[in-house]
Amino acid sequence: MELFKNKKVLVLIMILTIGILPSCSGIKIPNVNRNIEEYTKSESMIFVSQLKNEYEETFGSDIWKLTSGDGKTKYESYVVSNVKKYLEVIKTLNLYFSTEIENSSKVITSSINSQIMKAAREYIDSLSDGDKKYINCTLEDVLKMYTEYYKACYVIEYALRNEDNEISVSESKVIRVDQIVMSDKEKAMKVREDLNQRGANFAYFARQYSESDVVSLKIERGDELSGMFPEAFLLDNGEMSDVIEFNNKFYIFKCTDAYDQYETEKRKEYIKKAIRSKAFTDFYTEYASQNVIVFKDPYWQDISLSNHPETKTTNFFEIFNKYFGEELKLQ
Repeated sequence: MELFKNKKVLVLIMILTIGILPSCSGIKIPNVNRNIEEYTKSESMIFVSQLKNEYEETFGSDIWKLTSGDGKTKYESYVVSNVKKYLEVIKTLNLYFSTEIENSSKVITSSINSQIMKAAREYIDSLSDGDKKYINCTLEDVLKMYTEYYKACYVIEYALRNEDNEISVSESKVIRVDQIVMSDKEKAMKVREDLNQRGANFAYFARQYSESDVVSLKIERGDELSGMFPEAFLLDNGEMSDVIEFNNKFYIFKCTDAYDQYETEKRKEYIKKAIRSKAFTDFYTEYASQNVIVFKDPYWQDISLSNHPETKTTNFFEIFNKYFGEELKLQ
């Protein structure tokens, strides 16, 4: 079963932590887990440093001078808070692993343990002196976090094991057309009649008569344009539509590519991810609402992201995928 490669797990879980974790305000939680062992600061700093350095690579170190959307919270505090939430989700998935996965003790085989150890050693060996000073982690810390991360990935795949990932071409088809857009129906009908003449050049007529600056369009099955103009999907290469009325405008389409294979494959992958993301969101929301984990260790208030140019590491997930990116098999 395919694993969420590279940072896809990270992205998915960050979406969850930022947007859909259930609020406890005014809600009776029937099963709150209060005795969960929290991650130590050194263990958490592995993920803090990863995100900190990714932000700085993309936006520069001045990002920490900004405030978040409310204009009051420092962006630095906002990011630290989200890393904390992210790790709470990792811990929640590990709770599911240990309590809900049948024969979970047999999942982490000696072979997997060996790969995790190799990944942990590679990560430790890759750290600069500045990284080591900032993160302050041991090999045991890294080993634990790679193990926890592996289990979280396993639960994600377990939750999606029955999802149908087959998306048909008809569901994901992408076509390309040229268009002429006019406000006068009679003039549009006349242009359409003239286009039937031998040698008529559609692009020329578009330049002469179309009221839109956009001539070439990409239409994806399921997007807004496909809902507006389903007739376009009935055209073969080179075919023209009749005059189509929509919102008091009149359209003529000429199909330039009845099946954009590259874009269709991209669309298919996008739909697959959307389906899997929705399925996992539903799964996680239900479980997390019954098993609330909130870290309370005070060290989170003391974590600083700014003024630490000595740390540059961003390879935690890259190394993980080196050893586990190809496939993660369910037992």
